[in-house]
Amino acid sequence: PCSGVTIAMADAEISLFDLTQIFRHHKGTMAATFAAVMVAAVLVTVLAPRRYVSEGQLFVRLGRENVGLDPTATLGESSTISISPSRENELNTVATILKSRQLAEKVVQAVGYAAILNRTTHESELVTASVLDVADLPESLSPYRSIGDREKAIRHLKKNLRVEPVAKSDIVRITYRSPDPRLSQAVVARLIDAYLDEHVRLHRTPGAHRFLMEQAATMRAELEAAETELRDLKNKTGLSAPKEQRKVLVDRMAKV
Repeated sequence: PCSGVTIAMADAEISLFDLTQIFRHHKGTMAATFAAVMVAAVLVTVLAPRRYVSEGQLFVRLGRENVGLDPTATLGESSTISISPSRENELNTVATILKSRQLAEKVVQAVGYAAILNRTTHESELVTASVLDVADLPESLSPYRSIGDREKAIRHLKKNLRVEPVAKSDIVRITYRSPDPRLSQAVVARLIDAYLDEHVRLHRTPGAHRFLMEQAATMRAELEAAETELRDLKNKTGLSAPKEQRKVLVDRMAKV
C-alpha cells in the first residue's frame, strides 16, 4: 500500500513546463478573474458607506471608595483600612456600567434618537408596553412587535458601542462607530459624562449632602449674626473704620 501511494503521488507531479502551458492556455481567464476582483474591490471601497470611529479613554484610579474606616477606631484616631480588590475586577465593573442600558438611555436622551438612527425626519415614538425582549418572538406570540424609535436607538447604540479594558493598565477604552464623525464624538463624550455622574452617585456617602447643607446653613447663620453685631457696634461707637481711625489718632498724638 505504501508503494502504491508513492507511485500515485509520483504520477501526480507536475513539471515546470506543464505549469507554463497551463498559464499560457488560461491566461485570458486568469486576467479576467483578476480584473473582476480588482473592480469589485474598488466598487466596494468607493460605494460602501463610510464609517467613522471615535475613541475615548477613561483612566480608573484609586479613590475614596477604595479606603474604609476601621470600625474599632476611636474618635480622634486616623485609623483606616485599605480595601484593595482586584484591579481587573474593578475595570470590568467600570466596563459593565459603561455598557449598561441605563447609561445608553441617558446618551440617547442627550443626543437624540433621530441622530442615533441617522434619520432626518421626526417620527412618532411608539411606547413598548412589554419589559421583555420581544424582537425575536414570532408575530403570533407577541402583540408588541412594534418597537419604538427610542428603543431602536438604544439597541443601535449598544450594537455599535465597544467598551473594553486595556490589558495591563488602568484604562478603559471606549469606541463608537457611525456614519457621522460628529455623532461618534458626541456619543463617546456623553457616555463618559453620564458614567462620571453615575460614579459619583454610586460612591457618595449616604446623608453626606444633607450634612454639608446643614453645616453650611449653620455657618451662614453665624456669619450673619457676627455681621449684625459688628454693625451695631460701629453704630454705637461711631467707628466706621477702626483700623484707619486708629492710625489717624496715633499720627495726631505723635504730632502733639
